[in-house]
Amino acid sequence: MSIHTITRPPRFAQLRRAGLGGVLAVLAVLALAPTAGAATVVGRPPGSPGPSWSITPTPNPPGATGDLRAVSCTAANACTAVGTSASFPHPVQALAERWNGASWTIQPTNPAFSSSNTLFNGVSCTSASSCLAVGEVSGFAVSELWNGKTWNLLPALLKPGPAVFSTLNSVSCTSASNCMAVGSWSDSSNIQHTLAYLWNGSFWALQATQDPFGAIFDTLNSVSCPSATSCLAVGGNGKSPLYESWNGSRWSAGFGIANNSTGASFAGTSCTSATACSVVGENFNLAGEFTLANLINPTGLGVSFFTTPSPGKNSSLLGAVSCPAGPVAARDLLRCIAVGKDNDFAGTFVTLAEFYDGASPPGGWSTMTIPTPTSSSGTPIAASLNGISCPAATDCIAVGSDTAGTLAEQLTTVSGPHALSITRQGKVIALLRKPRTLELLVSKLGPRGGRLLGAVALGSHPKGRSQIDWNLHVAGRRLAAGTYMAELVTVLAGGATSDGPAVTFKLDYPSGPIRVLSSTCSVAAATSGRC
Repeated sequence: MSIHTITRPPRFAQLRRAGLGGVLAVLAVLALAPTAGAATVVGRPPGSPGPSWSITPTPNPPGATGDLRAVSCTAANACTAVGTSASFPHPVQALAERWNGASWTIQPTNPAFSSSNTLFNGVSCTSASSCLAVGEVSGFAVSELWNGKTWNLLPALLKPGPAVFSTLNSVSCTSASNCMAVGSWSDSSNIQHTLAYLWNGSFWALQATQDPFGAIFDTLNSVSCPSATSCLAVGGNGKSPLYESWNGSRWSAGFGIANNSTGASFAGTSCTSATACSVVGENFNLAGEFTLANLINPTGLGVSFFTTPSPGKNSSLLGAVSCPAGPVAARDLLRCIAVGKDNDFAGTFVTLAEFYDGASPPGGWSTMTIPTPTSSSGTPIAASLNGISCPAATDCIAVGSDTAGTLAEQLTTVSGPHALSITRQGKVIALLRKPRTLELLVSKLGPRGGRLLGAVALGSHPKGRSQIDWNLHVAGRRLAAGTYMAELVTVLAGGATSDGPAVTFKLDYPSGPIRVLSSTCSVAAATSGRC
């Protein structure tokens, strides 16, 4: 029998406060901004690879350059991106590309409008064989449906009576028979109004949207629907950031919060529930353009403002955001990810990515390291990311364009252990998808939060199930009576660690036995396919 104790002191760059409200609530380690004297729990060690971005090569149509404007993923290996392609002097054409987890391929779009300017602005997929794309053709809104084999035109959208122009910028589908699309339309006086259509699987129905305080340049740029009876659409009116909330029967409008700006606009939104939507865009004033983020409750029409980084010389903007739904691991910092562009100090626009860690406003947003395309000499070339879709918290695809054409980047993370159980006697049972070197990160939980005690080295183990003896010692000391959280992580190069499953347990007496309170993914649950 081998006993494992701490072999190195832990090093952590991110500190996070843990909430503890009742026995079951110890699972919910909330990412709140630490305050002076507050207990903290483990974040990521310095040098941790965490999730990392990489450029994935994308094709351009023969003889043309492309621009990808939106993407929708139903899984890490199933994404559809849409946009436009241009080949002077020919008309602009709608473009669609498919990601299978390894490479991108172009999907032929419907040829009905090959002699007209046609573009896709938004896409939403409910399965690998069902995607709906929206945009415009010859100055009026258009939509197409992917059935797994071909793109097909959908019935024409009834235009608003006096419209001389209309376009759809975004679409969100909760099922193949329920999609909301938004955009704008203009009248003969060049006044721009908000626009929305509801798809029922057979035809589009024009919806009555709001133009707060009278339309001038009102537009809706993005929509997110967590359910068939709840959507949030966002945009602007040339001066203020605008949002509209759909309750299943009508739209209600309001304005977001900007900071020290002469104008602002929302560009993207992602809702994880009917009461929580992250929204991003830009502020602008005489000094330049700056990133903008709000948290909006569509039900109560409540708005909170975030302070977001603007790393550009004098221009930084966020054009899209994705907040994966479902449970988030205790150490998973990436609650939402937004992408866009900023200008470097040479004046070139380069790719920009920021993440939200779940902290209460106004904090919580930070920049991410993301590659930007370069020339053959290694000099950055102009690039922008326009859309993002995250089927999981650390698995995202972002799309856009650079001077060479289409652009896509992938966010991936090193996989950690699959499952963790701890027996009453303190034995660690691990389930691994691949051979891994393991550590157990142990924190003591209390009414004010959690305090990291240390890292217990568990050695290297093969793929499959391993049982590891642990003497309930951390940093040379046996655990006292109390409540604890233990997270099983993979040790990587340079002492960095992955994410991993966690167990919350209680010791009524120092000698044991352990009483398990909860587990994010136990070995039994993983074996039966529940996690």
